[in-house]
Amino acid sequence: MPLRIELNELPPAEYSANENRGKSFWSMKGAKADALNSVGVALNLAGWNHAEPMKQALVTVTFYLPSRIIRDHGSLIERMKPIWDALTVPTYYKTGAKANTIKKEGYGVLVDDDLNCIGFPTYQYEYRPRQPGMVIEIEEI
Repeated sequence: MPLRIELNELPPAEYSANENRGKSFWSMKGAKADALNSVGVALNLAGWNHAEPMKQALVTVTFYLPSRIIRDHGSLIERMKPIWDALTVPTYYKTGAKANTIKKEGYGVLVDDDLNCIGFPTYQYEYRPRQPGMVIEIEEI
């Protein structure tokens, strides 16, 4: 049975490269922290049991759009990056002054968000004016 993660909003525009061009590292760090918190709450609500990270998975993302305005599909997909990072295993600095400190935080649902682990996720959409958001379904294979 797939893990079903429900988020009550679409990925914010702040998560896109277009929106962050020329902005500071710290503004992006805030967006990543917001994604990490949102994903953590959604995982708890989904009853995720902190099992071993999935090495390979089929992933489907359904965006629930609030209106029929024209949207660029590439931007929605690009804005998923902080969410994918939140779903992966945390990584640590290996050497130097920061050795053994967290480099990238994550909940460890997936080993990584690369092609070997999740391939190309399936993206789909529906219109849901009163309840915009998105659902990520992850099934280990």
